Amino acid sequence: ASDVQSLLALSSSCAREVNCSTITCKTLACVASGQSDTERRFCLAVFVDSPTQGLDFSRLANALQCSSARLATAEELRERVRQPRGSVGPVGPALLEAPAATVILDEALLDASVTAISCGAGTPGWQLIIPPGKLLELTGGTSASLVGMLSGKDQGSP
Repeated sequence: ASDVQSLLALSSSCAREVNCSTITCKTLACVASGQSDTERRFCLAVFVDSPTQGLDFSRLANALQCSSARLATAEELRERVRQPRGSVGPVGPALLEAPAATVILDEALLDASVTAISCGAGTPGWQLIIPPGKLLELTGGTSASLVGMLSGKDQGSP
């Protein structure tokens, strides 16, 4: 089996096939901008979503050393990610673009008790299950504190 096949499993049986407990994560395709809108960085933010906490766009912008961050538009998803909303994962065509998207993982997922994360794999019904450190290693990604309370204008979960 190829490496890709070993990472992907149908979501209904993914935990059994990999034989580990996983933390379900959300991946959001975002665009961070510098002082001018022409200075844009595409990124894939991976975090645990909850009813009270979500991606904090201010924290994401700070982690990428940019002045602001926002969700990618539907057009940007089609052009850059080539994965449908709701199935976006941290691995895919956006990593092959020039410049490549930055994968940024919430630092809480690097806790020693987290053996694997489960997130979108680019197609509805499929999940990528991978140890968080391995995801960063394979994608050249980084980690930062990304999650905040869902009370401010810069915080949210679509």
